[in-house]
Amino acid sequence: VCRALIPELQDADDSDFDVCRINGGITNIMAKVSKKDQSVVVRVFGPATEGVIDRDREIQATCHFSRAGFCPELKGVFKNGIIQTFVTARTLTPEDFLDDAVVAKVAKELRRLHQQEVPGEKEPMVWTEINRYFELASAVTKFENPENQRKLEAVSFDELRQEINTLKEIGARLKGPVVYAHNDLLPGNVMVDAQGDKCYYFIDFEYSGYNYRGFDIGTHFNEYAGLDCDFCAYPSKDRQLNFLRHYLRPDDPEKATHEELEELFVEANFYALPAHITWSAWAIVQATSSAAIDFDYMSYFFKRMKMYREQKAKFLPVVRGFLAGKSK
Repeated sequence: VCRALIPELQDADDSDFDVCRINGGITNIMAKVSKKDQSVVVRVFGPATEGVIDRDREIQATCHFSRAGFCPELKGVFKNGIIQTFVTARTLTPEDFLDDAVVAKVAKELRRLHQQEVPGEKEPMVWTEINRYFELASAVTKFENPENQRKLEAVSFDELRQEINTLKEIGARLKGPVVYAHNDLLPGNVMVDAQGDKCYYFIDFEYSGYNYRGFDIGTHFNEYAGLDCDFCAYPSKDRQLNFLRHYLRPDDPEKATHEELEELFVEANFYALPAHITWSAWAIVQATSSAAIDFDYMSYFFKRMKMYREQKAKFLPVVRGFLAGKSK
């Protein structure tokens, strides 16, 4: 594939390449392919993911953001994957976001991304996507794996639908600015230059598209909890406000007003809720087709839903109070 898509590698022999598997992803399979002083990352899309991911939109976004300097250069596209330049960088971890300086840099970079104009339909995708994943997940009736089957039988799709309907009613009143969003900005999708922590990259735009800014920020806050969904790691209001100040006023964070901070705080913590349900339903769908990935998707469903219920109890009254104040 590398020989076919990268002109300077066309004459290379198989023995010239060094291939190393990159671990960490729970959807795709990645490898670093090197020849002397040139290295690229080959990302092979997960099996059957074309049913849940718009690959054309992903490739369009990756092209746009690689040209704009947000992510490594796109070197080539093949039937079930892409090739990008390998950069000497490390992916962030949830622990990195305990550092206020890291939070500030990511917030500023996310603001810059949200200011990009990417071709495509500008309708926010939150409710379309949550419905789509719900329909796909609720259509799953049987697993060959007995443990997954037992867990599936414990899922109440009627309850899940009721939760979605409640959130949609509130979301119709809250709304918020629509931006081109990453929609999956977990720590592992942020890379920082290993040579000095000056350059930050966002990677994996497979779920990107136009959405409410609050959804992108709320999704990001959710991911501070990591794959273990440790609710205690969800950022406190003070930590969130540090992020939001740098997002709203990247040149002078202290000029962010109380009103705009509170509004964005409410948006982020509300849209974090449909994000939980979306990724919970996604996990059921992934469990049907990702045998090549060593990850317990069905357990992840229950962890995300537990975190959803805890955050709903804490933040939905705050959202309702904010909306009541706006209607006066």
